[in-house]
Formats: sequence, C-alpha cells, structure tokens
Amino acid sequence: MNGYLKIILATFLFSISPPIVKVISLDAISIIWAMNLTGVLVLTIRAIVHGRSKEVFDFKGNFGVVLLLGITTTINNVFFLTAVKTTTIANAMLTHYLNPIFVILFGYILLREKVTKSTILALVMSLSGLAIMMLPNELTFSNAHFLGIMLGTGSAVFLGLEVVFKKMLSKRMPSDIVVLQYLTVPVILLLPFVSYKNLFSLDPAGIFGIIFIGTALIAGGITLFISGLKQVKAQKAGVLSYIEPLGAILWGLLILKEWLSLETIIGGLLILLGTYLVIKK
Repeated sequence: MNGYLKIILATFLFSISPPIVKVISLDAISIIWAMNLTGVLVLTIRAIVHGRSKEVFDFKGNFGVVLLLGITTTINNVFFLTAVKTTTIANAMLTHYLNPIFVILFGYILLREKVTKSTILALVMSLSGLAIMMLPNELTFSNAHFLGIMLGTGSAVFLGLEVVFKKMLSKRMPSDIVVLQYLTVPVILLLPFVSYKNLFSLDPAGIFGIIFIGTALIAGGITLFISGLKQVKAQKAGVLSYIEPLGAILWGLLILKEWLSLETIIGGLLILLGTYLVIKK
C-alpha cells in the first residue's frame, strides 16, 4: 500500500475516536492509560502468536529514541486533554493542529528534511481550512483562556516531536514493535494517576469503546501510520494530519446526522486541496 494512503487511512481512522470516547465514563488519564494498555496487550499477543516474542524486548539500539517517543506522547496527550478542559474546543483544536509547523521545524533540525514550497503552501491552506471550520465555534483569545491556549500549543510542540521520532524509528524497526514498545512508557508513567475504582466499574459500552480504540485505532491505526512514514517525509505526514478533524466532521455527519455548515464545507475543501498538494508528484 502507498505510504500516503496508509497515513491518510490511519488519520481518518483516528478521527472516529471522539464520539466513542464520549460514551466512556472515565477521566481522561484513565481512558488514555486503558486504551494504551489494550493496544500494548494486543500487539504483544500478536507478536507471540507469530513467533516474534524476542522482538518485544529488542530495541535494536534505539532505546533512547523509544523512551523519548513514549514521554513526548504522554505529555502531548495530557496537555491536549487538559487544554480541552480549560478552554473552548475550538481553541484547543486550533492550537493543537499547529503541530505540522513543529514537524517541519524538528524534521529540518533532526532529520535534515528539505522544506519544499508545496509543503508550506499545503500547510497554509490546511491550517486556514481548519480555522474556517472552527469559525462557528467559540474561538476566543481572552485572558481567561490563556492557559488552555498555551497547553494546546504545548501539545502541538510535543506532537511535532512525536511524529519526528516515529519517522526516525520507522526505518529501523518493525512498525508494530515500535508501537508496542513506546506505548509501554505512558502505560507505566500514568499508573499512579489512574482511577482504578471507576475503571473496574465501567459499563459495557465503555468497555467496548476502550477495546475498540485500543485494538483498531491504537494497535492498528498507529502501526499503519508508522508504516506509512517509511515512505513519506515527516513534514508531509504532519500536513496530512488535518484529515483527522475533517474526518471527525464526516463521522458526525454519518453517525450523529450533524448538519454541515458553509464554513465546514469551505474549510474541508481547503484541507482536501492541501492534502492533494502534499501527495501529488
């Protein structure tokens, strides 16, 4: 499968998580921990079944990068979810999706990726599209929302690093083993903060949601994304991440029958045009 297609499919798959997360009656950190643990268990069982159990503990000299990836992932998730709680969804989304700017920056510094004009143009178009899509929502930059905006921007910085570290590992190790190893880090780091009482009293819908996201999105989607990074520059993968908010709106249309506003249509078209600029030869 083409690398661009893998990343687009993985990103579109990630976009289904918001409506599923809404039915899980747990705090954000417990949800992150449970989903990551599920993904790690699924990938570990898969490795054992396929006779690859030795690979689970084989870092191939990349322990430091795997550890950094796990830490940046944890910080990114905590910052973003805290931003959602302290400011408007629009503020959190818009600042979080500044991440391609940092992917381009860190990709240039750490990977020596050449920045192309088409990538910059695609980034501007996609970010503009997202901003237009957010217009009907409560987008505000008042002092009361300053902390949330800073946290959202911080999550973008760490997500940028996350994509670059994934790119580093994509050609050094099997994609599924990368996911298994680095997600073990947040599983360990978040252990003291998990609400075990609520976790063990979770209703069937919540249990299904965690299993589905942990299996399909974490184990499957992230593995597919890293596999795609083997063939795609980190900066281009960063721009393609704008498919996720567009996908969330499409899922809302299909599942929740939410009406598409004019701003959503215009913004979505700009994101699609930006995507085209990234993948065209």
